[in-house]
This record gives sequence, structure tokens and C-alpha cells, in this order.
Amino acid sequence: MKPILLQNVTLIDGTGSPPQSAMDILVSDGLIRSIVSSGTLSLDSESTQIYPLDGMTLLPGLIDCHVHLFGDGGPEGRIRTDEPLGVALLRAALYAQRTLEAGITTVRDLGGQAHMEFALRQSIAVGYCSGPRLVLAGKLLSMTSAGAEAFMGMYREADGADEVRKAAREQLKVGADVIKVMATGAIMTPGEEPGASQ
Repeated sequence: MKPILLQNVTLIDGTGSPPQSAMDILVSDGLIRSIVSSGTLSLDSESTQIYPLDGMTLLPGLIDCHVHLFGDGGPEGRIRTDEPLGVALLRAALYAQRTLEAGITTVRDLGGQAHMEFALRQSIAVGYCSGPRLVLAGKLLSMTSAGAEAFMGMYREADGADEVRKAAREQLKVGADVIKVMATGAIMTPGEEPGASQ
């Protein structure tokens, strides 16, 4: 893959420093190799892809720490039960692509659908589709709850310490990076009390 030169951008580096205007950024093998004032880098233009980005701003990728890529995207974010699982996976792949295109390079998905989020992560990793880095929880852990019906395939109901331990181990076994535990009732679940402790 050819090195990439992003020319004449305003750079926000994420350190809290003020934006730097008229900067060139050289990227090679997926890593930033050089950040210099615009026009000061000597390159072999034959082997470098050059993108003049006058007037544009470059900043580090954003991180969204709470998403549900398998939600339907509506105001209540429901998991749709009226479609085949394959369609749900393809829709989640589309949402992942749109998320990346919006500048979000990492997401933490805190409840997918029937563990298909792990297939989505693998598909992104091997290049079948594009999307952000996925930090996954698998199924969220909840006491017996109306949420399990409202969000089919997202909940792992567990009552009592032994069941919760087992449920957590199940998520780790399938590849979870984090464990999501419902501390209270879900605010968008009909019939559930958001203030009730779990």
C-alpha cells in the first residue's frame, strides 16, 4: 500500500493544544509517520498518494462508549423480531459503516443480538465490511425482566449470584471484552421501573 500524504490541513491533535493550521501528515503502513508544516516534507510523489485537503480539519477518531448496532435506529432502539437474523446482521454492518464514516473509529456495543455482534467484528477485521473497532459486551446481564422480550437476543437473564457468575462466564467465553450489568430497570422498556434496583 502506498504512503498517504494529507496536505494542508488544520490539525486538532487531541492533547488540548490549540489547532495547528497548514499541516501535512504522512501515513504509511497504517501509522502516522510525520506531522510537519505544509510544504516542508520532501517525498517521492510517484510512490505517495497525495490528498490536498485545503480548508479541512483532521482530528483523532472519536469513541462512542454506548451503542447497540443491532438496534433498529428508531427512537426506542428496539431489536426487530420481524426479520431474519441474516438481515439484522447486514443492517448492523450498514450501521457500523455509517458510524465509521461519521468519524467514530471505536464503539463499545453494550448489547447486541444473539451474539451476532461477534460475527460482525470478525467480518470487519477480515475486510468483508467496514466499521469501527468493536469493544463488545455480548448479552447484557439482567435479573428476570420485561427487557428480555422487548429487546430479543440482547438480554441474558440471571437471578442470584451463581446465575450472574455463570452468565458473565458465558459472555467471556464467546469473546466479550466487557460485561454489562443492568443496575436498574431500563428506561425504554415498557412495564419496567427505571429507578428499581436490580
